Amino acid sequence: MGAVRAWRPLPPQLPLSGLCPRPESTGAHLSKPEAGVMSLRVKLRTGPAIGEQGTQLRPAHRAARVASPWQARAFFERSFSLRYRPSMEHSARERWNERRRRDGFEPFPEIPSEWLVEHRELLSGRGRALDVACGDGRDALALARLGYDVDAVDVSDVAIDALRAAADQHALPIHPRVVDLEREALPDDEYDAVVCFNYLQRDLFGRLARALRPGGLLILETFGRAHIDELGKDFNPAYVLDRNELLHAFPGLHVVHYREGVAQRSGAPRGVASIVAQRLG
Repeated sequence: MGAVRAWRPLPPQLPLSGLCPRPESTGAHLSKPEAGVMSLRVKLRTGPAIGEQGTQLRPAHRAARVASPWQARAFFERSFSLRYRPSMEHSARERWNERRRRDGFEPFPEIPSEWLVEHRELLSGRGRALDVACGDGRDALALARLGYDVDAVDVSDVAIDALRAAADQHALPIHPRVVDLEREALPDDEYDAVVCFNYLQRDLFGRLARALRPGGLLILETFGRAHIDELGKDFNPAYVLDRNELLHAFPGLHVVHYREGVAQRSGAPRGVASIVAQRLG
């Protein structure tokens, strides 16, 4: 993969803190770093150089009997469709714009996603990167500070307008764009790194893999079954990954590290499924 580039310091107006080193991996192993957590790590294979969404729902009745996880998801969606139909009448852009306006929006927070920080030594900082459903831009900023030229895409034009203004103000190599991922395509063979956090759109998996250049890395994490089963959270099952679903979601990529279970995220426990995978070639 080439030499690993160290994190670059931020200018005084945009500090980037909270980046602490991760213990080095020692090859393929299956471990339990935390209670209820399954983790699979393998050595990164060498190749060419690397150039929240969803309405909260209550779990369905436990007595429901289904034949497969896919039937289970369909059962949940049918069970709650009538109750939550009013919220579906608004487009994703309208819902997220409303949320950004209501909750306030600060572009480029200083602390990136923990799963990205843990694997930063795998990122060369050369070439182009894509932050999918970028939200407040924290991970786009981290990628830019590593040296990438970053495309940051999100459905909310409120978020993108704020990110674009901040990127211009601080001369950051970040290009925010409004993209509806449910309707618009991603370019193929374009990026040396693709990251996606707290966003689940299953029909996007293939496009994320194809967006990578040979040698490129995908770093993805979103909600997993532990969020409901172990933490008892009230959450829409349609926006939660099944056990091992993410592990098998990218058959054309080499899995470098996989993990699912309960992890500390933003100072609170969260049930997650996480993957780092590489396109070989």
